[in-house]
Amino acid sequence: MLVKPGRPTTTIRPRVPGDELTVAHGVRYVRAVAIPERPLSVHPEFARRMRIGFVVCAFLGLLPTVASIYVAVDGVGSILSDQSVWDAGKQGHQVSVTDRNKVKFVFVSYKLDASWVDDRGTSHHGKAEWETILGVTTPRMRGELRYDPADPDRFVVRAAIETIGARWLFVVVVGGICSVLGIILLIAAWEMRGRLRLARLCAVRSEVVECELVSQKRVMGKNGATGWALVRFRLQPHAPIRKQRLYVRELGPLWANDAKTRVYALRSPSAPDRPLVLAADLYPLAPRT
Repeated sequence: MLVKPGRPTTTIRPRVPGDELTVAHGVRYVRAVAIPERPLSVHPEFARRMRIGFVVCAFLGLLPTVASIYVAVDGVGSILSDQSVWDAGKQGHQVSVTDRNKVKFVFVSYKLDASWVDDRGTSHHGKAEWETILGVTTPRMRGELRYDPADPDRFVVRAAIETIGARWLFVVVVGGICSVLGIILLIAAWEMRGRLRLARLCAVRSEVVECELVSQKRVMGKNGATGWALVRFRLQPHAPIRKQRLYVRELGPLWANDAKTRVYALRSPSAPDRPLVLAADLYPLAPRT
């Protein structure tokens, strides 16, 4: 049986000799002579494409994700530390500050060397740096410095406090952009893993179903022989519309009717809501050799 026993079914006269078409609960199940019996194999090109895409997207997604974590931890930690030293610190004496600021578009980087003398007459030296967006300070105030009485080597200059809003802006904007970029790439990697898993499930055990083609956007290569199509389809009327990128090459989808309004797909019992649309040469699957 093509459908499970007990389903209310309607048998329709086949359009191709040898085909069987049965409708159950609005889903059109097909036994098509054009599609070999399972198990099939995952097409090597598709498997390689998905594996490479997964590795590349996962690696590129981890980079901005790690960067966003670093920006958040380092930026927030330094801001809170500087604010606490400024609020509870003591004024340094004989302060000397040499800064080297760099401006790139809206980003302003601060790097400075400082020396000061504490209340006990001990000299100290230190370096500090931070990043801002539109963080401009008043030049005459840059020389003011405070240090931590419990640890006189910890210090903060007024410039770091004057630009504290711009420092928060840098953490939020740069950290946010890196997070979003990392999430997008990691989602893409997860989707590629899911596509390969779905192809494997359908290759092992699946039913052939007809799906309504909602739209198709084809992008062909320069030689017209390679390309892909973004296929939008649904399993039955009023069902959610699904999308699948189909690497169709010159053959196009495996059409279920001459009007090219329906396509064949494989439906795995392990993923009944995710039919896998096939190309005319069964791609992303292939006959088992």
